[in-house]
Order: sequence, then C-alpha cells, then structure tokens
Amino acid sequence: MPTTFAHARSLESRTDLHVERTGIRFHNVTPQLVRVEIEVLNSDSVRSRPTEMRLESAPLGAFVAWRPLATLIVPPVPPRGSVRVRADFPRPVTKPIGSFDRVPPRMLATALGLGDEPPSVPHRAPRMTADRALRMHVGFLLGTALAPDFRDLLGKPGVHWAGNLNVFLRGRAVERHMATALRIRPGVTNVALFMVGDGPDAYAFHLEGDGIAWEAALHRQLSGKALGIDVRSQARIHERTWIDVKHPEPLLLAVRPPASCREGSVQVHVHQRSSGKEAIVEFSFDPRAAGPGCYTI
Repeated sequence: MPTTFAHARSLESRTDLHVERTGIRFHNVTPQLVRVEIEVLNSDSVRSRPTEMRLESAPLGAFVAWRPLATLIVPPVPPRGSVRVRADFPRPVTKPIGSFDRVPPRMLATALGLGDEPPSVPHRAPRMTADRALRMHVGFLLGTALAPDFRDLLGKPGVHWAGNLNVFLRGRAVERHMATALRIRPGVTNVALFMVGDGPDAYAFHLEGDGIAWEAALHRQLSGKALGIDVRSQARIHERTWIDVKHPEPLLLAVRPPASCREGSVQVHVHQRSSGKEAIVEFSFDPRAAGPGCYTI
C-alpha cells in the first residue's frame, strides 16, 4: 500500500526523538555568557518535523527546585541521525553574600532561590523579608538567565557556570548536573559544594569516577552555623545509607589528590527514597585549570 502524504505526516509526528544525559553540554564562552548545546537523536527511519524543546535551570545539586529557562525549536532530524541545538544564556549577575566560612547553610539556600517563600499578604505590597531581599540581591529573573552559581555568591566564582539543566522533549525529561574544570591543589584537602533536596525526604549516595581514589568523601554541616571547610569536624556521610533532609541543604565533597595528580572526576550518585529516582552530580578536577578553584584545607 503506497504511503499517502497524510500518512507520512503522521509517521513524522511519531518519530522517536530523544536526548541522552551526556548529550547535554554547557560551558562559558565569555565570563558573562554560557553556551548550551543539546544533541537530539532520532532513532526512527523517518525524518522528524520541527519540535519544541523546553529547558529549565537550577543551582548545582540533586532534586532541587527547577526554574523555567527557555523554549527552543529542534529542526528536522534525519532518519537515524542527530542534530545539535545551541543557545547562549547570560550568567546571572550576583553579588557575594559572604565568605564560605561565614554563610549559614539556610542563608545560602535562600540566596540560590531554594529557600521557603514568604507568605503572601492580600491587598498589600510585598514585605521586604530576608528571603525576598536575598532574591533581589541575586538579581535572578525567571526565564531570563540561568540559575545562580553558589560560588559567585560565596565570592569565589568559577570560570564555567556550574549548575543543572533539565531538557523536556516529547514528554520526557533528561537532566544534567555538572561543575567542570575545577582547579584543585595537590597534597591538600579540596572541597566542592552542591545542594540536595527540595523538602522533607531521605537520600542515599555513592561515588564513582577515577577521583574517588583521592580519599573522596561526602560531609554535611549539622550545626546550622556557617558552612566552614573543616570537614574533619563535620558529619561524614556513609555511602548507600539513607539520611533525612528536611529542606534544601548544601553538602560537601572532599578530595585529597596526591602531589603528582592529573585530571580527575567524581560522580555523586544521589538516590531519592520517595520517588526511587537517581540523579548524578558530576565534578571534573584539574590542577592546571584556570580560576580560583575549590576551597582548600
């Protein structure tokens, strides 16, 4: 039976377009501009039609709140082929809220837009609460820029924006959580930071990557005081053990690379008990990278 024009259009609309986690890439092309590239794959034998792809952004972490970023158009993808969709986004303009060892965890979460929203007051102008003031301080506008990078807020900005991207295509969501090219100092303990949670839940963790040989470990700050970088006095998180998190919480990844180290990477696998889902937070380290790099002990 010959294929009619209407039947061909129907086949095109059902083509299997999808995105892999590793097909989502982002890096700074200038200090103020982040380039996002997304590889869209077509696993069918029929050419696809132009398709909408929606993007969301969030601070670096796992199971944190997403914010709308943009809607892009995927051009027709050839059968069994792929296309790369590219877009540039401004890095959010932020001002430091304090040094790493003086900012309480809840204050950092609020500044990242992850804190509790203040209650609304009917028929009145919004109150200038601490939460709202911090959000204005960050200058983050929904849908206009990427989510804040906590390193900017702590006065130690990285060369490349670190954060999360969520890609919605054909009703499916694919996420990537990534901090790339972090400079490390060999022979000392280096600390990287990421956020976990968006409300009460339990999480379990395990580490993968060649960097786990560098005495890699996760720690959490339980006192509620300033973050600090003395991970020896903070609670170490044992792998594959459930921990309760009541609100967005910063966790610390500590590594101690040897004196002769080269590039390395650590992937933090985060499992959420309520959903059974897993998120992977990726870190790549390089002793020759530019920028201020990790916090050190």
